[in-house]
Amino acid sequence: MPTYPIQLKRNGTAAATPSSLLHGEVALNYADGKLFWKDASNVIQSFTFQAYAASSHAHAASDITSGTLDAARIANDSITYAKIQNVSATDRLLGRSSAGSGDVEEITCTAFGRSLIDDADAATARTTLSVQPTASPAFTGTVTAAAVTLSGQLLVTAGSVSACGVAFSGDPNTGLAQIGGADTASLVTAGVERVRVGANGRSQFFAANEKFGVQLNKSSTANGPFLGSDGADIFTVSTSGGGEMLRVDATGNVCVNPTGDTNPAGSNVAGACLSPNGYLSVTRNSDNPLLINRKTLDGTLTTYQQDGTTEGSISVSGNTVSYNAFCGSHWAQLIDGSRPAILRGTVLETIDEMCEWPGEPRNDRLPRVRVSDTPRSRRVYGVFMAWDDDDAATGDMYATAVGAYMVRVSGTVHPGDLLESAGDGTACTQSDDIVRSSTIGKVSSTHRVAEYDDGSYLLPCVLMCG
Repeated sequence: MPTYPIQLKRNGTAAATPSSLLHGEVALNYADGKLFWKDASNVIQSFTFQAYAASSHAHAASDITSGTLDAARIANDSITYAKIQNVSATDRLLGRSSAGSGDVEEITCTAFGRSLIDDADAATARTTLSVQPTASPAFTGTVTAAAVTLSGQLLVTAGSVSACGVAFSGDPNTGLAQIGGADTASLVTAGVERVRVGANGRSQFFAANEKFGVQLNKSSTANGPFLGSDGADIFTVSTSGGGEMLRVDATGNVCVNPTGDTNPAGSNVAGACLSPNGYLSVTRNSDNPLLINRKTLDGTLTTYQQDGTTEGSISVSGNTVSYNAFCGSHWAQLIDGSRPAILRGTVLETIDEMCEWPGEPRNDRLPRVRVSDTPRSRRVYGVFMAWDDDDAATGDMYATAVGAYMVRVSGTVHPGDLLESAGDGTACTQSDDIVRSSTIGKVSSTHRVAEYDDGSYLLPCVLMCG
């Protein structure tokens, strides 16, 4: 390949550029300080020489506005910030946001970003973000998350009925609080404590109407019964409609009736009540209030005891019901309603007055009595058993008239003798064996049950004057 000497052209007109150059020709515009040449691709290239003052005896150099410069010729730490390309606007960082390697790019940095970059440490950054350290029991702000998993305890304040420790957004008076002090937890709705679980595990329920405090439902739509209380130490069970079905009152009475009546039989209202002292009162509308069934074998249906000793029973054998140790009595009163000492088995006779009980309907069946003072009296009514202490105010007694009992006797009698009034409250042997209107009963044994100071004595007898 032949070589040619460099041909130099020149021009003194500012901004003038050569329109064409041959390879090996160089054009100089000395007005602009530019040097032009033609590269291997037939493109005219140029660069500008700009003089600057050298210092410390350093050689002069020119700023480069185009072309390339060998990196080895740039000394370390010699490029100043002023020599770097200007950024396009404020709040810009140099880096690269595009994927992969490449040219340096501007990244927008907001004022918030600058405030975090400016923070000296993590504590300062948490203050900037308005969040608390992880060790702090307090948290301000709102956390929104699909699910949160805590590796430790979540500690909240005890709160109150108006601002629960754990509440629902927009409903601060509904949630969980610690109303009863340490080791308790309370469920609060509408600013009212509804349920409290105490340190001993006891759960207390509170309601505006405590009678309907807890409702037991089989499902969310079923209307179950209410458990509650409408007074101190009172427990109630009510229907879903509010009708009371059962009540246990403060004294322990268990009442199954709509009014909580402790004596439905006395009040003539349907229901039952069982008292803790063993009293049972039952009323049923238009039907049998007591049904007793003995299955499979015949035998005792009910047993009657006094002071733990069996005194009688009702039993069944086949289709026969027996009243065992049967003894039938009437209520009776003396004419003045008094309660003098009367010996058991004393003979009684009727008078022409009827027993009375204030506040009750007129009695048309039971006459008043006196100690029999008429020998062989045809008005004999039975014998004295005991005073009725349940009606002491009216002087009620039991006048026993039929069945196996005892008679106060005077004189000598024999087993099987019929007895009639002796006229002094005792019985004596009847003159014949014919049952008459004056007959009191028949001697069943001459075993003396008791002996009295007046010489009379008590004998077992089958009474038949009632």
